[in-house]
Amino acid sequence: MREFETGATRDKNESKLNYAGFLSPAVLRAYAPYMQRHRVQNDGKLREADNWKKGMPLSVWRESLARHFMTAWLLWDGESVEPDMVAGKEEIPTELDALMGILFNAMGLAHALLK
Repeated sequence: MREFETGATRDKNESKLNYAGFLSPAVLRAYAPYMQRHRVQNDGKLREADNWKKGMPLSVWRESLARHFMTAWLLWDGESVEPDMVAGKEEIPTELDALMGILFNAMGLAHALLK
């Protein structure tokens, strides 16, 4: 047990999950604007933020994850990359964009596997 100067007591912390320690708020702060930009579909319509939770075949998640990984890898090697359609216009993805895409697809794939 932990006992504080005030007399309050709590269980020991060692076996409790530390979400704040495991996640980076700076990454999550960058992730949300990335996701917001990608909510705009090629037809100009805005999809719901949690639309991805409705589910897709695992192959779709894996193929997209592989494409984002390839973009990151090409950028690491100083190669040119193909533009992405983002919010109705073409954008050359940055390394951070590629990593956010990897994060999104890893989360979507993990979400599907957990279901």
